[in-house]
Amino acid sequence: GPLGTTVLRTRLITSGAVGREASAAMGGERPVVDLSCTRQFRCNAFLDEKASQEDVFAFARPLVDRVTEGFNATIFCYGITGSGKTYTTTGPPDAGDIFEEQLGIAQRAAQRLFACIASSAGNDEVFVVEVSCLEVCPGDGVKEVLVDLLAEGSCDDASQLEVRQDPLDPQAFVCEGLRRVPVCSPQEFCQLIDRCRLRRATMGTTRNSSSSRSHCMWTVTVERLTPSL
Repeated sequence: GPLGTTVLRTRLITSGAVGREASAAMGGERPVVDLSCTRQFRCNAFLDEKASQEDVFAFARPLVDRVTEGFNATIFCYGITGSGKTYTTTGPPDAGDIFEEQLGIAQRAAQRLFACIASSAGNDEVFVVEVSCLEVCPGDGVKEVLVDLLAEGSCDDASQLEVRQDPLDPQAFVCEGLRRVPVCSPQEFCQLIDRCRLRRATMGTTRNSSSSRSHCMWTVTVERLTPSL
């Protein structure tokens, strides 16, 4: 819909993790999620622990298709520590040992994006794809620390980043100094994902031995250039 689609994905509670069971029932046109009969939430779709990564991406695929048509799109994963956000987004934490069925939204989006470009490019049109990756860390508890995960050199050597209002769009914001890396294939995109995965801040918790202790935002910019006649 015009206001977006909300999809709830659940996972099995692993040993040492504390949580509540969730059940879903159809209420009107949307499923209603019941958390131990305490609170109810209405969403567009409910995916239980049997859902595959491809089942999840089915809801993101139309957004990727629209990007090549000139529209903006956002895919936002939200949840408590250990709920599976990183796995849903980029797959298992071990870079290089991921099976095809384990690929996350980011890798599948890269594959879909370049497939759309290959099928729609014509009449000497040129597509330019650039990727940036911003990590937002808690910092001192007062002000967050911004880290460019694609900066050359170590993250500690990265230049100071600052979020400012976009001078070209008063309703948008930009991160000044954030590096944008050109990519020409989904393989190059996935290599950047692996690189950022190794540089992210992590720490063991009761729910996850390698929990991401920060927020991560990927930005993919697609430009479609048509030569003037």
